Amino acid sequence: MKKQSIILSILLLATASTYAASMDEVLSRLSSAAKNFGMQTFNKTLPTNVQNSSLVTWDEAFTQAKTFISANSKDVMGYMDPMLSKALSDLDQVNMDFINTIKIIRNTLPKAPISRLITIVNDAKKSTEQLYGASFVLPGKKNARAVLISVGRFIEDAAKGLYDMLALQAQ
Repeated sequence: MKKQSIILSILLLATASTYAASMDEVLSRLSSAAKNFGMQTFNKTLPTNVQNSSLVTWDEAFTQAKTFISANSKDVMGYMDPMLSKALSDLDQVNMDFINTIKIIRNTLPKAPISRLITIVNDAKKSTEQLYGASFVLPGKKNARAVLISVGRFIEDAAKGLYDMLALQAQ
């Protein structure tokens, strides 16, 4: 009986882990979503639902990254690492600001407040600064740290790219 419960536990753990996204899947999805910002978000020749789809795709990728980070930021006792938790919370706020800024800019073109994108770039940098010097022993925390840094960089790069594109259009 004890042997059966151990085997059942192992099977349940193996099954549960197959549904979790790997770090490579999370990063690939984030990268793909970030690349679509410039191409679709501000293309007025496309229908509004297509323009919005890039934001939806990004938000879904960000949500998947948050899930991955939360699942991998715990120590052996199951407690969330405070540094990783704070960075995730900060980036979540930056991401909400980023999406809202994009919506505001898109609805107020050509006199849009594109300088708000520079604030997003700086906030994303600040949110992940402390992680560059941090080191972790547990592989899950190392992966969560890497994904957090990547999310911050994706937001920085996308916001900077959009700023550059919109600044050129305004000239």
